[in-house]
Amino acid sequence: MCPATMFASNVLHLTLAGLLQGFDLSTPMGKPVDMNEGLGLAMPKAEPLEVTITPRLSPELYLRP
Repeated sequence: MCPATMFASNVLHLTLAGLLQGFDLSTPMGKPVDMNEGLGLAMPKAEPLEVTITPRLSPELYLRP
């Protein structure tokens, strides 16, 4: 097993947690997410996932001096 596997997993989890904590995710026009599967070995989605990301806090808090 590659030694970087655990590191990559931790970085992925921390990045995703930061994204979910700091931003509200919604679909454009409030439509539900299409979960239909496409064709292929890895079972891709039939339609790509589209989300709108809006910050939870005011924009001034994201600016660094």
